[in-house]
Amino acid sequence: MFSAGGKPGGSAVAVRVGGRAILEEQISNSEFAVDDLASVMGLGRSTFYRKVRGITGYSPNEYMRIIRMKKAAELLLENRYTVAEVSYKIGIEDPFYFSKCFKKQFGVSPSVYLRGKNDPEEKENDDKEEETFEQE
Repeated sequence: MFSAGGKPGGSAVAVRVGGRAILEEQISNSEFAVDDLASVMGLGRSTFYRKVRGITGYSPNEYMRIIRMKKAAELLLENRYTVAEVSYKIGIEDPFYFSKCFKKQFGVSPSVYLRGKNDPEEKENDDKEEETFEQE
């Protein structure tokens, strides 16, 4: 199957690239939902779901959450915002829910992630504590 550009799979690439660009543009909009993204992409809900699932391996909701969490990680590393501010900047109005999603995505809470990424000495100390604990 060929897209309007004449390349095979072009629509799949357009969904992935275009969808991500739209998501990043709307990232702070907590009201922006999967249906909105499908509509902006000019696709029906079912078609959009199938394309996103086929391209990414995730449901559209999961994909949106992953993009938001990656952006949150970037913002946290800038060291300019609190965890709550980052939560609002990525369109999640409940900082507790944000922390839960972040921990699910990265395995650590946002505050621990921030501490670990910005303090190499802290990370070394954590590693040493784990080694000591394992030896006992």
